[in-house]
Formats: sequence, structure tokens, C-alpha cells
Amino acid sequence: MHAYGPVEAYLDSQKGVKWPDIIGCGHFPFLVLSERALRAFSTEGIGEFVHYEVVIQPPLPKKLEVLNTPRYFRIDGRKMRGARLDFDSSGYVGVKFCPECGTRTDDIGATLKRILSRVYPFVFHPGSWNGANLFTTDLSPCSFFCTKAVLDCARKHRLTNFRFIPVEKGGYRRSKGLDYL
Repeated sequence: MHAYGPVEAYLDSQKGVKWPDIIGCGHFPFLVLSERALRAFSTEGIGEFVHYEVVIQPPLPKKLEVLNTPRYFRIDGRKMRGARLDFDSSGYVGVKFCPECGTRTDDIGATLKRILSRVYPFVFHPGSWNGANLFTTDLSPCSFFCTKAVLDCARKHRLTNFRFIPVEKGGYRRSKGLDYL
């Protein structure tokens, strides 16, 4: 599934007490950032990214109805590939790419069993990183990686709702991430 151009978004009516700088997306894992976050990234030299507006639709959660709604944008990770993942070293089993469309598959059961057996850090192929501060890999255009510069920017500008997980933790998704604020 891919989206092209602006998209509409609907919030969980039971969640939300203030507008964050990054919004989690349950339907499709877009990276949705506030205009404030994009400005901070630009100011700090993190990068300029292809982005499209995310139009928040009513109804809004009660506590957000009385606040000014910031502008939000989704970042197009398909245009941000900045490194290649070493899948075997990162714990993935049986990785294959479709020769026609490039879609990646793996043995999900074996990969899950392997990743749950111990922590597999995300490992990039040597020399494949292009130096970008925020980037995706051949893992997925929806899995974003970043440098410490992004973490420092989020801390400096007090950007809210980010979850930074060190690459050393790999695909272990239960991590609460770093306390950056």
C-alpha cells in the first residue's frame, strides 16, 4: 500500500490531551510530523524531506477540540533510503526480494523466534549509509532510522511524542525508548 499526496486522518476519540509533534499511525505506519518538527529539523540541518499534508478530520477528542490544531505532514520514506540492512546480522531469516516489484519477504515465524531468542541489533552493510540524519532502509519505507543529531534536535526543541530506540536494541519493539526530554 502506498499513499500519494495529501491524506486525511481520523484520531481515536478517546485519546489525546495535547497536540504532539509526532503522531502514531495505526492504519499504515506513516511518519507524521508537526509543522513545528519539520521547521526544527530544517533549522538544525537535519534535512528537508518530501512531505505531504495530513488533514486531521473531525470528530476530535474532547480535550483537543478547544486547542488550535497544528498542521501535520507525512514524510515519504520511499524517497529516503539511506542505507542497506544486513538482514542476517539483524536477526531476519529467509529474506527474499521480489524481482518484479522489490517487495521484501522473510520467514516471519523463524524471524520472530530468532529475534525473541536474544537481542539482534540493526546492522547496516558497511559503506551503504549515505550520511543522512533521517533515513529508511530496504527493511521498509516505513521504518525510520536516525542519527544522534535528530535526538539532539528533538531534545533542544522539546519535540514531543518521539520514541527513539537505539539500533543496538534491534527489532525489539517493547522498548519504551530513550528518555530524551
